[in-house]
Amino acid sequence: MINAFFTWMIIALVCMMFEMGAPGLFFFLSFACAALITACMSVLYVEPVVQGIAFIISTVLSFAVLHYSVKKGEHKKVQTNVYALQGKQARVISAVRCELPGQVNIAGEVWSARSAHGQDIEVGQVVRILYVRGAHVIVEKLN
Repeated sequence: MINAFFTWMIIALVCMMFEMGAPGLFFFLSFACAALITACMSVLYVEPVVQGIAFIISTVLSFAVLHYSVKKGEHKKVQTNVYALQGKQARVISAVRCELPGQVNIAGEVWSARSAHGQDIEVGQVVRILYVRGAHVIVEKLN
């Protein structure tokens, strides 16, 4: 009974060490969780067959729970670089004419800007950034 408990605890420890060596996979973590659950069960059930079944079931359940929890947070992608500018607001600091670029201030940074709809945008107006094309942001007036 005690030998089985320590055996499962050693297996859990080894799996945790493998998980630390390959972070982000959560593959060995499910085996470690299952070994901990089986170690607790080994105190109650001495038969190796029962312990083996408990280990297999615990592995599958912990893998499913870890997989679901990782997938749930995966869809939250953070936009970076110029892609993060889309949808932000800016203030015009140099007039944007229908054919000539102007300049806008975006969170303290000055960008060259062009009008998306060919409209004139005066200094001081607030605009929304639609997208970035080359070194220019394409903007539209906010009403």
